[in-house]
Amino acid sequence: MKKAITKKRLKKITLLFIPENETKVRKLRLPIWAIKAIFVVFIACISFACLNIKESFKYKAIAANNNKKIYELTELNIAQKKQIAKLQDSTVVMKDQIDDNIKVLGEIKKSIGLANTNDSFDNAILSAELSLPEMISEGTNSPSDMSNEIVKINISLEKLSEKTIVQKEEIKKSMAPINAKLAYLRAVPTGKPINDSISAAYGTRINPITHRGSEFHKGVDLGAKFGVNVYATGDGEVIFAGWNGGYGNVVIISHGYGFTTLYAHNSKLLVKTGEKVKRGQALAKTGSTGRSTAPHVHYEVKVNGKNVNPVKYF
Repeated sequence: MKKAITKKRLKKITLLFIPENETKVRKLRLPIWAIKAIFVVFIACISFACLNIKESFKYKAIAANNNKKIYELTELNIAQKKQIAKLQDSTVVMKDQIDDNIKVLGEIKKSIGLANTNDSFDNAILSAELSLPEMISEGTNSPSDMSNEIVKINISLEKLSEKTIVQKEEIKKSMAPINAKLAYLRAVPTGKPINDSISAAYGTRINPITHRGSEFHKGVDLGAKFGVNVYATGDGEVIFAGWNGGYGNVVIISHGYGFTTLYAHNSKLLVKTGEKVKRGQALAKTGSTGRSTAPHVHYEVKVNGKNVNPVKYF
């Protein structure tokens, strides 16, 4: 009987609560299963709290990592925008340069009387439009990788570069006739050897020395003061510089293309035979050497060995 009572009492636990200012003791009798349930609930709460703390740290780490990636993508986005803008500017500048080159080339051809020999090429370049991707607006909040756009622009630049190579080759081809034309224009006698008026014209005239009879004047005389510079009227090579009978001190230039010019009666020569000269270069000083009555320049122009009126080239 005693064992049964003892066993029955062990099924419950009594908790005594003794208030500090009260004499009455409070009792709380709980069965063993309730104590176990409370303990299980306590352990479960502790476990749940620990799990929440762990997950909280995990989510914070993930959020921090995501924020870092967003920051890196944002910085990459900004850098790529700048790169795209720079590439677009370079592309526009390159295209403008191509257009300007063709325009200038056309003007040069036109100015020297050459027909445009490659209109189809010029029109193809001038009408070419570059398909460039538009840069994402500066106000966007979407951090994204713009590598594809950069690749597209680089492809456009490569195509434009190929066009510049083609253009360079075409310009080289065009420059040959242009340079030939320019060389011709520089060589053709143009203007007067001195800036003075004609004192004796080309053609038949009375003999200036004897004042009797007539003679054919092969050039024109330009009156001048003594010692004035006499200038070449075109590019060429001095084929004679020295004394030549009635011409006195004379310079003769071969300009090529069948043109030669003669400058006579000089007081002093400034060039030598075999020397290359340019239009506007001083050849001699005016004088009255040879068959002459006063300081002047006797100027002749020959085309294919025949004298022509120099006035045609003034």
